[in-house]
Amino acid sequence: MPTIEAPAPLLSVIIATKDRAEALRTISLPALAAQDSRDFDVIVWDASECDTSQQVVEAFMLANEDVNVRHYRAPRAGLPAQRNDAIKEALGDIIFFIDDDSEVSPDGVATLIDMFAKQQTLAGGCLPLEYWWPRKVGKSLRRAGSFGAFLLTAHARFFHPSTRLSGVAPASMPSTPGLTDFLPGCDMAFRKEIFRDHGFNERLQRFAGYALWEDQQFTRQLHLEGRILLVAEKGLVVHRAAVGERLQDPFNRGRIEGYNAAVIWRTTIFPFSRRSALHFLWARIGFLGVVLLPCLGRPWQSSRWKRLAGYLAGLGAFMLEEVQTLIS
Repeated sequence: MPTIEAPAPLLSVIIATKDRAEALRTISLPALAAQDSRDFDVIVWDASECDTSQQVVEAFMLANEDVNVRHYRAPRAGLPAQRNDAIKEALGDIIFFIDDDSEVSPDGVATLIDMFAKQQTLAGGCLPLEYWWPRKVGKSLRRAGSFGAFLLTAHARFFHPSTRLSGVAPASMPSTPGLTDFLPGCDMAFRKEIFRDHGFNERLQRFAGYALWEDQQFTRQLHLEGRILLVAEKGLVVHRAAVGERLQDPFNRGRIEGYNAAVIWRTTIFPFSRRSALHFLWARIGFLGVVLLPCLGRPWQSSRWKRLAGYLAGLGAFMLEEVQTLIS
């Protein structure tokens, strides 16, 4: 009797992970097991340095046989590279990227499938996002945030909306249903056909596998092409980010912030013009203020100055690359 192959799932969930076994075990995988729909598969693209994450996935598979989960050892580490590689193994027509610490509501997968089915011109979308970040905010940080918000508001007033990308994380994550120009990396879905001509920019992982703002760069490019991006009317993703597990080195954190912001500007706002150059300088001044004010608030804390030094080093590395490109 011939074997009848199961139909391909409508949606593939991709989790690119590295050394985050506990997040997989307690947050992302249990949430996927609780989904109302079973018309999806899960790809765990694992760049961990040990076997703990693989063991967690295998235990989950034994306990949840009704959830189609596949585990892969990543041949390349780095978030953009891992996602680019994992896409090639996806079976669904919709690719849903979440982080290992993203908790998807039970109706999340079904909501995305329904949204893409009803809107055939939709290129990408996400569920409303709640960004849970257990951090105490001191006075100096609040002042820095207020100053940065002032600069970014002034920036939006003085420059055309088509060049308003700041190169820093948005003040608020997508939570209101409707059109958007930004999808967060811990909660973003696209039609698979998008990846025939697009991919995540691996240049953003130059200084660390944790490629800061790769989601902004990718979705901003789609938006500028006129692609439709949408926040769903229901469902929810809670990003239960843990403190201190990423970017612990303040110098490297600052270096990534300076370098990646410049790459985003270079790849989403060019061709070069006076306006784009002024935009870049204005956004850098604003972010420099956000980094500098905590240094002035507590000048005895060396970590704050290290972040500032890293930020300037990152900008310098970007400028050196651009000069070398022009010379060659």
